[in-house]
Amino acid sequence: MTLIRSLACLCLALAPIPAAAQVQTADDTLAALAEIGYRLDLNAPGDPVSLSTGKAGMDWRLPANPARFDIWFNGPSERSGDDIPELIVIERTSRSAGTVHVLELGPDAPREILSQTAFITTLNALAMLPPGEPLHSVDLPIVPGSEAAVPPARDRMQALGYSLQHGGDGIDRVFRIRRGEQTVYEVTSFAIRTHGPAYMTGSGAPGMLIEAANSRSFSDLMLVEMTETGIETRFSESGQTSMIRSLFDATRDRVEAGEPVTSLFGPMLDDPMLDPPFRDEIVP
Repeated sequence: MTLIRSLACLCLALAPIPAAAQVQTADDTLAALAEIGYRLDLNAPGDPVSLSTGKAGMDWRLPANPARFDIWFNGPSERSGDDIPELIVIERTSRSAGTVHVLELGPDAPREILSQTAFITTLNALAMLPPGEPLHSVDLPIVPGSEAAVPPARDRMQALGYSLQHGGDGIDRVFRIRRGEQTVYEVTSFAIRTHGPAYMTGSGAPGMLIEAANSRSFSDLMLVEMTETGIETRFSESGQTSMIRSLFDATRDRVEAGEPVTSLFGPMLDDPMLDPPFRDEIVP
């Protein structure tokens, strides 16, 4: 049995599943998602998990978590009467509890509509929920002592009225942040990488990490956040492309591990390859 297949096939130690029932395998999930134009990337249970449609910036990611020892899937299946299928993702982080994520799989991008910690009995019921059965048929009591779920960064971004726009091929590629009908932030470059939206600094505002090449040798790195009052630049740096790329990767990995990035930049910025005039402190 492959590692990917094993991710969704382990038996439960507590609250056993009836003998006739089977947890959906990851291979089944991969095939079903591919039929509706989605791609699921996963490896070991504790590694990052991503779900995408292949469109730039349009994906859902589950950060790396060493405490996650198993992950299950149920779906995609339409459960809410709106003709949009949902995928149930269950991450196991203890023998008695875990976290369930419900993703709405629209034609352009996945959208997380539920993220909640629950007891294993509830997770079992969600894993076994028949295709087409409404989600509300399973009671979702919150585990005592668990924190209230923070809305996904993309949902928070949309609630504030922001949207992302990637465009252009070859020379003069463009990345824009729009609010309503107005462009409030724009980067133009022949090579652009972005990560986000994600919570990055502990401020509670959704952020975007942007790497833009201004030549073959030098690039810029920006961390901006979308706040209630507008776009705020938390960090801006220019330096040799190899160093900027390393800083982008290190920041992205820190974000995916669920840690704020404010403590990362101090040591990195001591490197003489970075250009001091572009240096700006991160504001938490």
